[in-house]
Amino acid sequence: LTVEAKQANSSSRALQLLRDYDFDCIVLDNQLGDASGAELLPTIHRESRRPCPVIMITGAGNENLAVRALQEGAADYLTKYQLSADLLTRAIRRALEQQRMRSELDELHQQLEQRVEQQAASIRQSERDLRAILDHTPAVIGYWSADLRNRFGNRAFRHWLGTDPESLPGRTFDEVFGPESVARDQRYIDGVLRGESQSFEHTDMAPDGGASRHAQTSFHPDFGDDGKVRGFYST
Repeated sequence: LTVEAKQANSSSRALQLLRDYDFDCIVLDNQLGDASGAELLPTIHRESRRPCPVIMITGAGNENLAVRALQEGAADYLTKYQLSADLLTRAIRRALEQQRMRSELDELHQQLEQRVEQQAASIRQSERDLRAILDHTPAVIGYWSADLRNRFGNRAFRHWLGTDPESLPGRTFDEVFGPESVARDQRYIDGVLRGESQSFEHTDMAPDGGASRHAQTSFHPDFGDDGKVRGFYST
């Protein structure tokens, strides 16, 4: 390795160096005089100008300390009784490679999050555009899941029912139209859930109980990627 090394003989000096310089790797002795390396490790991660691996140097028989250091984020640990230039060089190379891979993964993760957010924003905009189109369409349009729960209804649909727009999604066909309408339309519901479009005429009372209204209704199945009917559109 070609290195430029800086040495600190106390925890305060070590932290000052971390604030002043960008390091690629830190070799941390557990015996610092005014503090232990294990105690200093969390502070090093917080104070470093950029993420860098930390290799702990411990005394012989300090396995518990080594485990604690790894749990606190140390990249590796070496014991003093087996320390050599070759061993230290290999540990540094390994720690640098792990840090490089971690940095690349973090960058990929950030790119993925940005891409997901961009796609989510695009979907939200598409939903707003679709809602605006549906709400400005004079035809009555709604969607019902296979278990006969409403997913949405456009403005004309809600006006036809005289229903609060916020209360419509999630309500069942029975709750919205009443059991008599369900019994009347059951064969058409069964047909569309089999994947067959339906068209029929019917007469309903106005929401305020006034004059009867004559309408022609169509059910159109919505197929999933597996070919099964997920629900249907009503117009």
